[in-house]
Amino acid sequence: KVATLLSEAHANLITGYFGTLTTWDDRITQLQGFIDKNEHANVPRNTNIPAGLGIWVKNIRQHKKEGKLSVEKIDQLNSMGFEWDVTRGPNLTWDLRITQLQAFIDENEHANVPQRQGNTNTPAGLGIWVKNIRQHKKEGKLSVEKIDQLNSMGFEWDVTRGPNLTWDLRITQLQAFIDENEHANVP
Repeated sequence: KVATLLSEAHANLITGYFGTLTTWDDRITQLQGFIDKNEHANVPRNTNIPAGLGIWVKNIRQHKKEGKLSVEKIDQLNSMGFEWDVTRGPNLTWDLRITQLQAFIDENEHANVPQRQGNTNTPAGLGIWVKNIRQHKKEGKLSVEKIDQLNSMGFEWDVTRGPNLTWDLRITQLQAFIDENEHANVP
């Protein structure tokens, strides 16, 4: 069974895997443990530790959208740093992604994060997040504050792909390849 809210009248009881009942307080404790470990509250739906927590989080978001969650519970989740509006894909908080992006920029001297993992040390999903940020700006969906924050990091809004990258960036990439591989035969 997947975790679901039984009804508004029974909102404190959540059905978990294997037919066990988990209380609101139990789920909050599990969520806090997840936050402490992962530094965000965006539990993947398919997570197995603890069983059903990701589905519970998804259902909580849905119940808030439908007006079925009490103000007290919303406040409790807000105090934990819970994010209500998440997008598809890896759902990490803005601050964590900004930290990851800054580390990438510091290491690579640019913000053109690859969308594919490959054999890099780039955090999973960061390249897709950067692509989405650029798209959100183009669509007018990114706040001025977030744009300013990214600008202050030297974020590149208009990047080209493939062979059209700037000469200096390609030279830097080639030099890094040569330094690592001791040859210039790039596959």
